[in-house]
Amino acid sequence: MSISTYDFLLSKVNRRLTKITTNYRSPISAEERLVVTLRYLATGLSFRSLAFAFRMGKSTVSNIVFETCQIIWEELVEEFMPIPTENCLKKRSNNEKVGDGTRKFTDRRRKKVVQLL
Repeated sequence: MSISTYDFLLSKVNRRLTKITTNYRSPISAEERLVVTLRYLATGLSFRSLAFAFRMGKSTVSNIVFETCQIIWEELVEEFMPIPTENCLKKRSNNEKVGDGTRKFTDRRRKKVVQLL
């Protein structure tokens, strides 16, 4: 992941990942929460391995990953997965059933037609 992509993602979720500092503890920063989550998603390491690597508890890592994934989804779903409009559905109507029961998929970049059963 490039630095600009990381910065973009952090700017989207920073407000919701930042926790309040109290007199009793200093919270884990939004940057570190995002790094833990991205490392988990990229490598698939166990929570125990991540906890050891980031010097956190296993339950802390699991809570961070779950919470951060939830926030990423909620912040990015509207922008990157919008509800399809009627125009969009018409464009996708090229992928339709052929008379013999197979499906036809058109790849517009390569201009090929692939038939699947």
